[in-house]
Amino acid sequence: MHFFRDPVQGGFPSKKDIHVLLGFRNTGEASLNVTHIAGSLRVPGQGSFYVANFTERAYNAVVEPGKEASILYSFSLDSQLAGHDCNVELAVFYQDSEELFSTTFFNSTVQVLDPVGVIDTKLIFMYLTVLSVLFFATYTSLHASGTSFPAATTLFKKTLPAILKKNKEAGFYSHHRVDEWLKGTAWTPHAVKRK
Repeated sequence: MHFFRDPVQGGFPSKKDIHVLLGFRNTGEASLNVTHIAGSLRVPGQGSFYVANFTERAYNAVVEPGKEASILYSFSLDSQLAGHDCNVELAVFYQDSEELFSTTFFNSTVQVLDPVGVIDTKLIFMYLTVLSVLFFATYTSLHASGTSFPAATTLFKKTLPAILKKNKEAGFYSHHRVDEWLKGTAWTPHAVKRK
């Protein structure tokens, strides 16, 4: 019996440790030594074609007859495999005093997902490129046809200086209004040097 620590929904995320807990039960009459757990990644439908081998973890845990042991194994998937289906195979290796054994406890085709919390810079760059091309095409076509926005240009030329002047005056007056409540105290305003 095995159990994945994080729920597996739709596949395994890449670039993240995936933890699986193996429940090992000795139903025989002799003690068993769980030597290691290993895993591999294969192309679905082509069991002889290996994509990657996972790190082999040594345990050397002795399980007496009629007893159980829980063993944690972790592995990770390369982010370059994201978007592909792969066959994940995990096996436990154990031995008694005479023979070596192995049991595949997980063998399934899973989808490798994008890393969790990663921003796809390629997709953002593509969107920005498309928006830039559309903006440039619109501007070029309007300029070539002689169509422009004279009302917007005039409004911009008239209102921008007025807004800047009003903000400058508001800043000057608001400075004095802020200091107004300090009149009659020991505080003295610093003289503003004007050129």
